[in-house]
Amino acid sequence: MGAPFRPDGTKRAGRRAVDSGSGCGEDLAGRPDFPSCIGDRASCPRARGAGVAVGGQDLKAFFGCMYYAALRPGETVPLERRALRLPATGWGEFRLRDSAPLSGAAWSDNGKPRDERQLKHRAKGDVRIVPIAPPLTDLLNAHIAEFGFATDGRLFRAHRGGMLSDKIYGDIWRTARPAALTPDEAASQLARRPYDLRHAAVSTWLNAGVDPTQVAAWAGHSLQVLLQVYAKCISCRDEIARRRIEAALDVTAAGHEPGFQAEPEA
Repeated sequence: MGAPFRPDGTKRAGRRAVDSGSGCGEDLAGRPDFPSCIGDRASCPRARGAGVAVGGQDLKAFFGCMYYAALRPGETVPLERRALRLPATGWGEFRLRDSAPLSGAAWSDNGKPRDERQLKHRAKGDVRIVPIAPPLTDLLNAHIAEFGFATDGRLFRAHRGGMLSDKIYGDIWRTARPAALTPDEAASQLARRPYDLRHAAVSTWLNAGVDPTQVAAWAGHSLQVLLQVYAKCISCRDEIARRRIEAALDVTAAGHEPGFQAEPEA
């Protein structure tokens, strides 16, 4: 079952998909090793014995793009060399222009399962800039060093060089997920789908105190949709806001403890 629909037709990110009770996505958002764990587990003998066609090592960075940069699967699949501004270490940048959402061969313009088009909610030719965090820089550099690019410049590809299908990365995800989580986590709704990595990324940014307007721009949302879909994470920023106000007012230097509340007037 997907995220619940709101009366206005938007979806709210399912809390259980990214955490197991805190409400702010901290369980999955606080697991920076998770994309690599999925790749490692998918390459283990247990995964191969389950009938997964390809290993997961070449998809560590694929899952990392969703976890660290909140890319949609349809934005990650067609990623090309030209979209990368990648240093050896530190912060890099995606400059996204293309998307290949899954629509089904019967419904696509090209007769293939994925239809190549402009970014979601963007005009053709628009560019969305998304930061590449240092851990993702490391994952991408390691991926390029080991696997290189496809002949047409794509970063990720299927075993025979074609476009990566949802079945390939979905099979790897379903096989590797139980091995990358604890038994209790695996039995929960936590990270049921690769798309939940994107939710974890947005949750991480909001929980870190990044301005929602900036988060919306990075994630490719309107601010209105962000506020609706991630309402719970935004409510969790109350404590962050209080700490920032205390720092600005230098309350602790004046002798008050954090969290001080004035007595109500008589």
